[in-house]
Amino acid sequence: HYDTYSPQSYNHLFAIFAEIYCKMETSYTIEDKKLLRKVGEKIRNYRIEVGLSQEKLSFECNLDRTYIGSVERGERNIAIINLNKLATALNVSISKLLEIEV
Repeated sequence: HYDTYSPQSYNHLFAIFAEIYCKMETSYTIEDKKLLRKVGEKIRNYRIEVGLSQEKLSFECNLDRTYIGSVERGERNIAIINLNKLATALNVSISKLLEIEV
């Protein structure tokens, strides 16, 4: 039994959360995953075209660098607000980022 505010209690809860989170599986189809990868590649190509590192881009759009990396690898289903932040930082429209062949 742990005290509610003890570090052990927080560590225990974090361990439980991490275990549950790691076991969660996405329900994305193969087509969904391909779409996410294509959008990520498009973002990466624009980032490279304007000469920004992931770190500099993350600073420009106030997103974490690891988040940008996971978006570029197609591991994240990016939110519209974050897509807008990236488009603004890359000086392109959202529609340009979504111009992909499916």
